[in-house]
Amino acid sequence: MKRAVSASAIILALFFVLVHPGLGGQATEDQIRKLLNDAQNLGGSGQYAKALERVRPLAEQSGRFADKPELQYEVLDYEHFLLLKTGAFREALQTGFRIEELGRKIGDRKSPWDCLKIADAYLGLKEYDKALDWVEKAVKERGFAKLDTLQGEKFAPVREIPRFKALLADVERSLGIGQAARDFQITLLDGTVFALSKQAGKIVLIDFWDVGCLPCRKAMPHLKELHQKYGGRGLEIIGISLDTDRNLLEGFLKKYDLPWKMACTFNGWGDETAKLYRVNSTPSTWLIDRQGILRGVNLSGDTLTKAIVDLL
Repeated sequence: MKRAVSASAIILALFFVLVHPGLGGQATEDQIRKLLNDAQNLGGSGQYAKALERVRPLAEQSGRFADKPELQYEVLDYEHFLLLKTGAFREALQTGFRIEELGRKIGDRKSPWDCLKIADAYLGLKEYDKALDWVEKAVKERGFAKLDTLQGEKFAPVREIPRFKALLADVERSLGIGQAARDFQITLLDGTVFALSKQAGKIVLIDFWDVGCLPCRKAMPHLKELHQKYGGRGLEIIGISLDTDRNLLEGFLKKYDLPWKMACTFNGWGDETAKLYRVNSTPSTWLIDRQGILRGVNLSGDTLTKAIVDLL
């Protein structure tokens, strides 16, 4: 028995052919990934509306691969970004809900970032109470602890709301800011042992990073500058790489000649120190004063420089 084809399905197929000529009504996984990359290149050059035009049909096409929910998640994630950039906040909200539902099906990961995508859309719609519902879910139910994100400009409209201030205080307490930094011991790549408890009298900057992290690599010239200026005045930088490929890491270090202490257990996200500090993204920096008290998390640029100078 033949099944009737819905008008929406026909429109979608025609739209896909018009936007992506030569592919017909359906695309392979490789074609979807290539087209997504093309759209990301457009978005990277600021052409958000054109990129969104390319991505919209891909979101539906990727849904055909039921055994690869990560593909649809990747497409929807970028579509959500573009919807926010183009001010389509109501549509971004619906896409955010789809991402959150899909994310829970991918290894039961329940990512706090999925909650924040919904919060972002509500912020754009100026529905601040609903935005804070999802920020609270990210913090209290899913362990979100990136203080720098919550202190970012997009949260300026809710910054003075008592409920948001309480969430910031919760994050600060969970990170341990103003408390003794969590002690650890790790073997450096040169074979010596670094113990945080042995660094009394020094300002310690812990930098969790990995070779594949572009923001990590972009931050390294600044870290070199900090090491050069303040290394002789009590600043100790220790890099903890979360790489798993020894050859990749050693090749990178040989090429860029980073002058500070470096460790890597090659356990990736299973690194015990990373788990101790609840690191879930890179770069992740932790600034500790001469008395061993944690003073800042994920500071960067001029903010990091000022924080170090204030501790000298």
